[in-house]
Amino acid sequence: MTTAVWSSIYVDCDKGDPIARCNLWLERSQQSDLDITLRMSDQRDVVNAVLNVLLEHSTRWRRLTLDTQFVRDANAILVQCRSSAPRLREISVEVSNDERLPGAVEEEDLWNFRLVDCSTLFGGTTRLSTVSITSDLPSTWRGMKNITTLNLQLHLCTLEPLRALFASDIIITLAEAPNLQHLSITVPRRDVRPFRI
Repeated sequence: MTTAVWSSIYVDCDKGDPIARCNLWLERSQQSDLDITLRMSDQRDVVNAVLNVLLEHSTRWRRLTLDTQFVRDANAILVQCRSSAPRLREISVEVSNDERLPGAVEEEDLWNFRLVDCSTLFGGTTRLSTVSITSDLPSTWRGMKNITTLNLQLHLCTLEPLRALFASDIIITLAEAPNLQHLSITVPRRDVRPFRI
């Protein structure tokens, strides 16, 4: 089997022995570029152990996908990503829930729905060009000056009361991406949330 087969690493931190599985795939992938999907868990120690193993190979990362329940979980991983990742081209953050409540948000609560500054990741060594964010609400992501492709996908919001979509969230994100060439915003057809400035 070629090493390319082993270069797509999917780690579900809630199933089996994710550290052993991760080590096996890393060994078999040899020096191939890596496409990594990390499905988060409530077991922080397991997630951190898996991340530490993966970070040892960050110079080989090509794509990183974080599948999390909350934005704060993605942030807990992202703030640890300080190693060099010169091959990293794409980051995808898929959030299944969003804890933002209606109304004003206090500065100390921003950790819960705003992704950490992208420019601080991997010591600024990436050639990151594509970012995809999937969540209930558009998350702002600062420091995306090199991004050329941005995909924002919103889940159908089922929370009561319905939370408005704010154009300012999208505008802030766009202002952080001056080199943007391709923008995709997907909102479910059945979404009935109000849209506000």
